[in-house]
Amino acid sequence: MRKTVRPAASAAARGQEIGAGEVLYFALASVGVLLVVSGVVPTAYRATGLTSLPLAFLIVGAVLAVFIPGYVRMTRHTPYGGAMYAIVALGLGRLIGVPVAWLALAAYLLLGVALYGLFGVEMQGYAQAHWGIDHSWWVWALAVWLLVTVLGQFKTRDIGRLLGVLSIAEIAISLVISATGLQHPAPGPILHAFSGSGMTWASLGPAFAICVLGFIGFETTAVYRREVRNPRRTITSATIASLAISALVYTVASWALDAHYGAQTVAVSTAQGPGAFFAMGTSSEALIGNSLLLTSLLAALLGYHNGWVRYVYTGARHGMLPGVFAKVGRSGVARSASLLQSGFGLATIAATAAFGWNPQTQLFYIGGTTGGLAILALMTTTSAAEVRYFLGHRQAGSTAALVLLPALAAVLLAGMTVLAATHFSLLLGIAPDDPTAGRILIGFSIVALLGLSWALATRKLAPERYQALKPAAASPALSDTGAHDAVTAGEAA
Repeated sequence: MRKTVRPAASAAARGQEIGAGEVLYFALASVGVLLVVSGVVPTAYRATGLTSLPLAFLIVGAVLAVFIPGYVRMTRHTPYGGAMYAIVALGLGRLIGVPVAWLALAAYLLLGVALYGLFGVEMQGYAQAHWGIDHSWWVWALAVWLLVTVLGQFKTRDIGRLLGVLSIAEIAISLVISATGLQHPAPGPILHAFSGSGMTWASLGPAFAICVLGFIGFETTAVYRREVRNPRRTITSATIASLAISALVYTVASWALDAHYGAQTVAVSTAQGPGAFFAMGTSSEALIGNSLLLTSLLAALLGYHNGWVRYVYTGARHGMLPGVFAKVGRSGVARSASLLQSGFGLATIAATAAFGWNPQTQLFYIGGTTGGLAILALMTTTSAAEVRYFLGHRQAGSTAALVLLPALAAVLLAGMTVLAATHFSLLLGIAPDDPTAGRILIGFSIVALLGLSWALATRKLAPERYQALKPAAASPALSDTGAHDAVTAGEAA
């Protein structure tokens, strides 16, 4: 039986409160700005042939901006964290909330462990080129895994500060290289990328699908709600800032590529891949950019590690996972949940090496893209849950702001999800007739069905446990006072 004790044992009481800056850095780290501008942007040019890519990023950013008002407002009613799971459970009920939780755990886990493959490959090439050291990719993957495992036990505030340094550095070099590219444009109008020429439904579909996955991670701000000062203001400002900064950097970088290479943008992106972005800069800027790409991957690993741990913590608090994962140490970290994530990471590296899978294409591309598509679908479901909740709680505020915007977001995000699913083979970099895409979609359907089956079984066999699966809604005023930081007996180790 769970017994509530010591409401004062909050993040504030333990000196572990974090501010908007740290939350923003966690979100930006998960987004991986430099990884997107050097990898996703050239890929989008190659895959779509669309030269008006900056407009596509602006449109996608605007769509995601519509998602934010309802999302951050709804987090005020879910003060114990849980982000999308908690929102869906309140809005659509436990039978949908539990599958969403299971899917979120699977998706964010994939996004995190997939990065080990890319880091190993990038570090292998970097070490060979600059240090003359030749080790297999998995050696470097294990090295960064060990670092993430150790840092995963540190205080959230300390990791947030580290991510702040890394995030600012990668954003700065992204803008510097973009500025250098713009200073040396190819012949022709420098604003050609914003003209909209060549935009067709056939090219916009793949472009939107690729661009939207580049923003995945900005929504992770909500999982830190129970640990922040002034949650109402902090979560709102951090979420808006992470989306705005990402959209700005992506738009400028994609514009710079088009302006710098002109009519050869698609050809150069196809031939050079990530090298196309770094080649716009000076030799020093390119070296710094390639170096910071590695720290960008480290930051992303830490961002997804910490975010996933908080989903596990929330799941354990509500009875979906063993209670041991809800226990926190003096640092405020759910140590067992952190070690569980590290265990999955180690198993992924070992399996990829043992079976001879390609760490870049089969682990990073497939794992990361699959996780991103799942999160996009969950964001759609979350918006629908917000509509349902606010329709039933008119006293929560303005109907226009809290019903119409989430409804519009649900429709727009559903369209983005359909586009991404339709062009899933393109996103994965595989042939249209390759069965991999279909198997992945079936796999996520199985995860959702297993979550639903577990919820149904729990409702029948353990009614009290089933009731605990739905977080109790709190008034926005109460949730901003710090009362949400009450812990339950046995949760503090």
